[in-house]
Amino acid sequence: MKSETARKMFAVATEAIFATDASTISFLHALFYIKSNTHLDFLMNVNKGAQQDRIKGGAQSICFKMAAALGDTIHYEKAVTHIHQEDSKVTISGQGFSYTAAHCIVAVPPAVSTEINYIPAVPSNQWQLMKASFMGTVVKCYAVYDRPFWRKEFKNGLVAAPDELTSVVFDNSPFNGSKGILMGFSLAEKAKQLMQHDQATRKEIVKASFVKMFGPEAANIEYYTDKSFTEEPFTKGCYAGMFPPRVITELQTSLATPFHRIHWAGTETSTQFNGYMEGAVRSGERAAREILEL
Repeated sequence: MKSETARKMFAVATEAIFATDASTISFLHALFYIKSNTHLDFLMNVNKGAQQDRIKGGAQSICFKMAAALGDTIHYEKAVTHIHQEDSKVTISGQGFSYTAAHCIVAVPPAVSTEINYIPAVPSNQWQLMKASFMGTVVKCYAVYDRPFWRKEFKNGLVAAPDELTSVVFDNSPFNGSKGILMGFSLAEKAKQLMQHDQATRKEIVKASFVKMFGPEAANIEYYTDKSFTEEPFTKGCYAGMFPPRVITELQTSLATPFHRIHWAGTETSTQFNGYMEGAVRSGERAAREILEL
């Protein structure tokens, strides 16, 4: 690209989609990811795109309702550390617990699943693919205001700012507009830079960026919070596992290939809507079918 502005906007788009710099990911994986999510415009767009919808009550409300239906069949705070397969059963275990079943489904990102000890060992090529997978780096920054003041100037709150640490911003206000909420994404290397500071300093950095984007009223933050998803032990980042250059073509295997009594799920294993919750749901249904059809 000859234009510096175009190069910067391409970098913002890449970081917004993958949460990493373009140089760190496989071009083949990037093409697959885009294709699995329809096309690039769908990934980027709000109106009729992947960024269009929010879930009232938060995405976690889906999990809470599913958990309520399943009741005490869910076992909380049981981190699996070992999976031992035998001829007719598989045993999963961790600190203070052990469960045995005919089959098991592992539905965590590859970067997390490789922390489990498998007996026998996962096939070499599949294990190397899992080990090569890495998560993006994202910090979500929320600034709460007494009202969505930017709307009075017919601004929709959507900003792409390649020179700011919060390079992508959305209006995340409640449906009724009772409060104004700007949600900024700090992505890839910018997220790492932002997290070098304490939260009070991060607030000032974000506030300064929002003032540039929306004017002096953006300084009147009632409440600020942020979240680094790299700190989450069971995801280690977001949005989903990716692969560096050459790995896919060299190993020529799939994350989704069953290993005896172990079946793999998670959005990284989905051929459609890879990286999204829809992909995760589809992968779970696919893994369940694999077992039911044996």
